[in-house]
Amino acid sequence: MISVKKILNYLITILKSDNPDFEIYTCFDAIPVAKKSNTKFIIISTEQVKLNSVFSEFTANLKISVLMPMTTPSDKILDFFYNNIIPKLHDSGYMLYQMQANSPEIDLKLQKLVYSAVFSLYGLYIPEVKS
Repeated sequence: MISVKKILNYLITILKSDNPDFEIYTCFDAIPVAKKSNTKFIIISTEQVKLNSVFSEFTANLKISVLMPMTTPSDKILDFFYNNIIPKLHDSGYMLYQMQANSPEIDLKLQKLVYSAVFSLYGLYIPEVKS
């Protein structure tokens, strides 16, 4: 059966393919924010997941947040998000059928400019067949 971790790991692989300078973390890691990249990074987390073990299908609401230094112009973080994150999700093979996002915000606690969006995805998980 597919797991949330497999979905997240697959999406991390897809997102990292053209963004090797961005660190990508999941909501499940135990790394304190202070030890994460001091410049820019991405956090991917689950908002809601529905798995169907019979057909290996899933629906998931995933939150992807890009964090950059507070001095980053808002248009730079938006350009990165719309030019790098969304196209990669379309290329993932999963159906992206909805996106909800707000304006970039400054997180004073983390000292970062943050832009987040929740993506609704649908997909089928086809396990690798060992020969």
